[in-house]
Amino acid sequence: MKRIVLPGLVLGCGLGLALPTMAQVKEPMYMQVLLGELQLTDSTVSVTRDGTEYDGELDDIPYLGGVAQVILHEGVFGYGWEGGGFVSWINEDVDYYARSGPSGTLVAINVDNTFWSIETFMGLYVDFRPFDRLRLYASAGPLLIYGRAEEEGPDENDQPTPTPSSVVVTNDSHHDTDWSPGGYVRAGLDIRLTEHTWAGINVRHMKTDMDLEESIGHFDIDGNLYLLSITNRY
Repeated sequence: MKRIVLPGLVLGCGLGLALPTMAQVKEPMYMQVLLGELQLTDSTVSVTRDGTEYDGELDDIPYLGGVAQVILHEGVFGYGWEGGGFVSWINEDVDYYARSGPSGTLVAINVDNTFWSIETFMGLYVDFRPFDRLRLYASAGPLLIYGRAEEEGPDENDQPTPTPSSVVVTNDSHHDTDWSPGGYVRAGLDIRLTEHTWAGINVRHMKTDMDLEESIGHFDIDGNLYLLSITNRY
């Protein structure tokens, strides 16, 4: 439950700050709520422990966010600008591996990681409406992401299950944060359900990198974000 509550509270606070600003915009706009997951092109992460570098892999990362597209021109072809934010989170055990000794024995460490991030972005968009109930659009712009990761040792009352002798379960706790700029491009398709409500799908490519070496490790955020969206026009 805490995997959902914390990002939800953070996003709620962010929208609470953003909505009064958007309310001052006089142009019409599309307001979107989006939910999906990020699939990394390279899911490898690396950490260094006691002078040894270990490599592991991250799973797909859930994303939740909101976007406002301010309409500057509307018609068969339209354009405007957009801004919004996302939160993402992971809470899982990750196995990291390294070669050790002259025989190249594979040694692993098991880490309980918690990672979450907040992203804000702004860009320009263009859209195309060949039919009254169909809207295609694309957008691009810069982004800024803040990430925090925590590495936790096992709880005294929740000891890990037996593992092979080559696997080490870490008992240390670490945390790390990082700010990172980047960029995104997004393409979407909306189908109108009612006069002002649309449902759609999005593909969003984003690129940045996070240096969280003290906890989850260093990894590139370079991949596609697949999203479902609900849009209201105001």
